[in-house]
Amino acid sequence: MPLIFDTPNMTIKIGLAGVNEAAKMHLDVLKGMPEFEITGIYDHQADAARSVADLYQIPFVSSYEYLLQKSDAVDIQTPVGHHFKYASEALMRSTHVLFTGLISEDVREARQLCDLAM
Repeated sequence: MPLIFDTPNMTIKIGLAGVNEAAKMHLDVLKGMPEFEITGIYDHQADAARSVADLYQIPFVSSYEYLLQKSDAVDIQTPVGHHFKYASEALMRSTHVLFTGLISEDVREARQLCDLAM
């Protein structure tokens, strides 16, 4: 099903935080969707992120802050224990957040993220 935007020819700039198999599946899908422009991939393990960036021919970024500056949305593919850190930074900048799986292992953190998103 195609995405429907209020504005014709609108493109969502999305970055990925975290390198794992799910991130690679997301990249496969996002690269096939003209509604998305992949702004880059970040991981604290720079060599892993650089390798995936080369494989998918997308920008590697060495700073999460820089990734957020370039993105309308961020696809967080880090271990769940890091979700709060990355999502809260994004939400405080009014950047949309995509998770696949748990928001957090801690109910208080999950509630804080929901409050930030409102």
